[in-house]
Amino acid sequence: MLFRHWLPTRKWKRYYMHYIFFILFLWTSFAAAEQHEIVWGQYIPPEVTVRDVREILNTNAPIELKPLGGGFSGGHLYTLDCNNKQYIVRRTGGVFGPKGIKQEVAILHEMNKTGICPKMLYADDTTGLIIMEKIDSILPAEFAPGLIACSDELIEQLLSHLRKMHKIALDESVVTERNDLFHLKKFANLPSLSGLSEAMQTMLHSCLTWQLGPERQLNHNDLHMRNMLYDGKKLYLIDWECAGYGPKDYDLAGFCNNQVMTLESGLTLYARYLMRKPTAEEALRFNRLRVINAATNGAHGYSHYNRNAKNPVEHLKRGSSLESVRNMFFALDRKKIDLREECALQACGEAWLNYALYLYSGT
Repeated sequence: MLFRHWLPTRKWKRYYMHYIFFILFLWTSFAAAEQHEIVWGQYIPPEVTVRDVREILNTNAPIELKPLGGGFSGGHLYTLDCNNKQYIVRRTGGVFGPKGIKQEVAILHEMNKTGICPKMLYADDTTGLIIMEKIDSILPAEFAPGLIACSDELIEQLLSHLRKMHKIALDESVVTERNDLFHLKKFANLPSLSGLSEAMQTMLHSCLTWQLGPERQLNHNDLHMRNMLYDGKKLYLIDWECAGYGPKDYDLAGFCNNQVMTLESGLTLYARYLMRKPTAEEALRFNRLRVINAATNGAHGYSHYNRNAKNPVEHLKRGSSLESVRNMFFALDRKKIDLREECALQACGEAWLNYALYLYSGT
């Protein structure tokens, strides 16, 4: 997703005197919740060395590590050629810091078994070093909507991956819960959001009251075009550092939003995923997942609101909510927006919030 922060962990110390008999229980709960807190820039993993790679591949062949773009979470990403084969090498620190590495590697091992990710040759949950076969993707490397317009066969591969993934059960002491409700609770009452319209405020607080059901499943949580590779025959999903347990069907809801789909087209794809028509209750729940996803993205961006900043991307406000989000994706792809600038992040947040309001109209 474009904007992502996690609910900060509450410190157990404040409860020490009053809840002494529950410390062990609370410690277990907080240890899991701690992985929800993003630690951008607080942990920088060591760089990958040629010696590391030679030891893992068990070779003395000449190796040159070529840096790749990406690794935005503080990791290091390289490609290399060895014995006429190409590999991707990554040392990840994870957006959740070193405590998130164990979870990411555990999920990667499971995805490797199912063939959902590129073939993984090595992954260490202590050092964060990962080596995979390189896939030369022919998909457009952009955020801009486009995958939904590809062939039915390609869309079916994506839906098949999701069906497989959503049946996987992993050790919950290693793989924690991560979902947008954690983020939205953090942002909904921030003073910086007080300038939003009454309709948007109502939408944000409605989201916090929705019951999404007890069913939970493993979600990728960052399902967009840059995290998909297609070699002309097979589709692969990459970048699993945000993955974790969360509401059922969340991944597809987020994907529909990243494709800037209408309510109707989203429900059509959802029916295809289910391989049947969704019930009225399922359709409502799916639309609410889409609202929560878009509203969280928007609330994060808008929380950087600066009354004195000149908005550099006024064109995002033109047209309908659908057009504003599409414009945002195209501007990101063409590097006309730098999300490190708070005013740009705010403008993207406004686009997402308008889109969320459109989706909210269907709930």
